[in-house]
Amino acid sequence: MEDGVSSRRGVSRRGFLTVAVSAIVAGVVAGVGAYYAGTLAAPVKEVVKEVTKTVTSTTTLAPGAPATTTVTITPPPTTITKTVTTTVTTTTTPTKPLLEGQEVRVGVVLPISGALATFGQQGRRGVELAAEEINGAGGILGAKIKLFVEDFAGDPKVALTATEKVITVDKVQVVTGAYMSAAISTMQEPCERYKVPLLAIGGAADELTAKGYKYFFRNVQSASEFTQATMEFVKEVIKPKTVGIVYEKTLRGESTKNAFLKLAEQYMFTVVAEEGYPAGSLDFKPLIEKLKAANPDVLLFVAYITDAVLMAKQMDEVGYKPKAVVVEAGMQNIDLLELAGKYVKGWFIQTQYWPDRNYPDYNEVYKVGLKFWQKFGKPLDNIACDGYLNLYILKDAIERAKSLDTEAIRNAIAETDLDIPWFGHVKYGPNGHRINALETFAMCQILPAKPNTPWQANGLSFYAVWPEKMKTTEPIYPMPT
Repeated sequence: MEDGVSSRRGVSRRGFLTVAVSAIVAGVVAGVGAYYAGTLAAPVKEVVKEVTKTVTSTTTLAPGAPATTTVTITPPPTTITKTVTTTVTTTTTPTKPLLEGQEVRVGVVLPISGALATFGQQGRRGVELAAEEINGAGGILGAKIKLFVEDFAGDPKVALTATEKVITVDKVQVVTGAYMSAAISTMQEPCERYKVPLLAIGGAADELTAKGYKYFFRNVQSASEFTQATMEFVKEVIKPKTVGIVYEKTLRGESTKNAFLKLAEQYMFTVVAEEGYPAGSLDFKPLIEKLKAANPDVLLFVAYITDAVLMAKQMDEVGYKPKAVVVEAGMQNIDLLELAGKYVKGWFIQTQYWPDRNYPDYNEVYKVGLKFWQKFGKPLDNIACDGYLNLYILKDAIERAKSLDTEAIRNAIAETDLDIPWFGHVKYGPNGHRINALETFAMCQILPAKPNTPWQANGLSFYAVWPEKMKTTEPIYPMPT
């Protein structure tokens, strides 16, 4: 019985060894399996524990002599696999704006003092508000606008030297200004020579876009377009038989007078008076007496504000009450209402922009106009609008050019195709003139101010009366007294 196992005493030595070997094999298999499983799982953290197992058995050595044998079995290390989830936080560095740290240097050449100061100051306000807004919103691709303002006081020769200065000394990438066609004419050559874009403020003379310049751009209607639209209004609303023409002897005045004469013949209006005068005249009474004698159905008037105010007062002194006065020049300015008041009541004033119009959207137009009024106490008239508009055109161009190179900016401006909710569509022809300029033309009339009109003076304001898409008020003819 030494080699056998008593049914009363437990396992035999052979059985015990079988159990032990099986345990070892099982441990090895488990370890190897765990190892391969661990290498396939990712990500994992491995923890290795060594396990010792003690087995106690009782062996009979001889009858009556029990002995206790302790066998220590140490299986191979067991790998315990634990899956650990790790969250990796990545910090993304914001992309730096393309032109950050650079400057968009803009030369602003305007008549800030002198007889035309009211227009120059309005143009400057428009430019400054746009620059403030654009810089406050992060600039143009990160570049901030810096303005270099020059006052030419209404002298075209000074406008020329001021333009040379901002280009050669201040190193501007763009020039904007000048309101007067005669001044813009002198500014074109240096801008073309140095290849610096010139975004005009005002400047309607047809001659400005007939020179073949590539760096000149203009938003306002040309003199011929202004006169064409004005005569369409006269034909449709006033329906005259006779007309009188009064004009100042300047580039703009002569250009407009010639267009009026051509169109009067086309529309079969009889010209009964054609009178020119030197800008800055003080005594208009002899001229007014001629107009009174001719008594045209409508008086077509080309003048700047100082001359217009004086002439309006002297008309009253002479007792001349025209049936209609239609003004074709830059006179839609609240200063006209402040200085002339009742003497210009009922006058029709053509314009590119005034914040009372239904096109393109009355609410958008009113909102921008109110913002300007609240900041400056002045309306966003056609000259302020041009200054304001030019900087947003420039912003759009630089964002497309992705460069401050003057030639790249010029090319981008030339390719402008922009819809502006408060203004309309901007697109230029090969000569730099806005090809759809007549879309924004309006004829306004000076009438008693409505209670909700912010921009008024002496109880008067301008209201769009033509064309249909623009008008907010019906025209009154003959003019109210």
